[in-house]
Amino acid sequence: MIFNDDSSAPLDVGDECIVLRTSFYKSKKENHEYAMPTFSADLFDGSILEKDMVPSVSFCGGITHPLRLNTLQILHDNSDINCNFILRNGFWAPGVSKDVAIREFNENIRNSLYGFCCRGAGNFSYRFGEVLSHGRIPVLVDTDCVLPFDHKINWNEHALIVHENDVGEIANILIDFHKSKSPSEITKIQEENRKVWREYLTPLGFVKHIGEFIGGNKYAL
Repeated sequence: MIFNDDSSAPLDVGDECIVLRTSFYKSKKENHEYAMPTFSADLFDGSILEKDMVPSVSFCGGITHPLRLNTLQILHDNSDINCNFILRNGFWAPGVSKDVAIREFNENIRNSLYGFCCRGAGNFSYRFGEVLSHGRIPVLVDTDCVLPFDHKINWNEHALIVHENDVGEIANILIDFHKSKSPSEITKIQEENRKVWREYLTPLGFVKHIGEFIGGNKYAL
């Protein structure tokens, strides 16, 4: 069963049914539930950013959850972080033509080394996959979320993951992370993020690895 929705409510299905879903909580995860990738178009322009003296962070979107606003404000208030934020009036940039919204969204990600990712209406970040698709480094606020292929991918090697209880220190955590990485390490993370997105988080990659979810189970999706 594929459940691509913002709802995190329990699904009334039997244990024999493999569930791939976007929004749920790791602490409440059933054994037959797995995180589904959030598919997006491949708009990568081939660019890799060099390490700057200060970290640059992107965000383009609506304030669809209070945690987003709180955390963005903390990042914005730190003068040692270059914040590239575009705030919209809601989901899908109401009042902005779709062509302009798509272009500005993707340019926003490309122009910063790090991409801020935090849940919206559902307990997952669609932006997480989009940041990876551009070869950038997600800064994910962990709200007890489940990441795709977490049984196989060590996401801490590809993203800076900050627990929601620690968002008050997220600026300092980001600055320390950035300082700890050499220019070559920053380049490698970007290259590996692009690879992991293509291998696992594209529709083709998802289908290629779907057997890891269903395994020897006799029930199909």
